[in-house]
Amino acid sequence: MLRDGHPIPEEELILGALLPNGDGTYQLRRTLSVGAEELRERHHYTCSVTHLTLDNKLDIGWEPGNGPNIAVIASVVIVGFLVLVVVPAITAFVIYKRRVRGYL
Repeated sequence: MLRDGHPIPEEELILGALLPNGDGTYQLRRTLSVGAEELRERHHYTCSVTHLTLDNKLDIGWEPGNGPNIAVIASVVIVGFLVLVVVPAITAFVIYKRRVRGYL
């Protein structure tokens, strides 16, 4: 795995178990957790694989922004919560208080 074209130190990677597939082949996973600060730095990550069965090296790249924007999703969820839960609760409380005081 590469970050901006440089190898990522092994201690930053989580190595999964070697698992058999149903067709007699195997799979091996390596995982890299990318924190919020690293996302802000907008690094380019590449998973590079070489194997005897591949004609060429296989490179899969990823950059922040290629997936869903977590900040936008979180904002939509918060606004939705406010509109669907908080505003009706406040409205119901105000109506209740006015009825108790005899204004309605």
